[in-house]
Amino acid sequence: MLAGYSKKEEQKGIDASRISAGPKGRWYLDGKPWNGPHKEYFADGQVKVEGELVDGRKNGRWVFYRANGSVESEYFFKLDVLDGNETHRHDDEYNRRNLVKVWKNGRLVSRHEWDISGKRIQTAAPKDSNPMVTAQP
Repeated sequence: MLAGYSKKEEQKGIDASRISAGPKGRWYLDGKPWNGPHKEYFADGQVKVEGELVDGRKNGRWVFYRANGSVESEYFFKLDVLDGNETHRHDDEYNRRNLVKVWKNGRLVSRHEWDISGKRIQTAAPKDSNPMVTAQP
């Protein structure tokens, strides 16, 4: 189920029939590029995805949740381009990070992994990576 809301509609959400996809994957609300918060829900009403749209594009922090309410992953965007940390978490009682990718203007600059116990796993740097950019866990 898709739903979004503006401050005025915060409690009731936006009917999915008002939302459409446009050119280059942009999101539209009532035929205009969507600006404002966006949320999707599981069937039980729990939040599944939340983020912000600017001119119909993902912008800022986007969080994806599991059905149990724990964070599955988190991304940072600048107008649909990954820019910042992409963090994935283990599905365990501590919700520890599993993988962090660092993006700069859509370019992957580093990748870091941890096992379920929290121990860092050595990973090779991506080609053309910038060694001066590191993850900010």
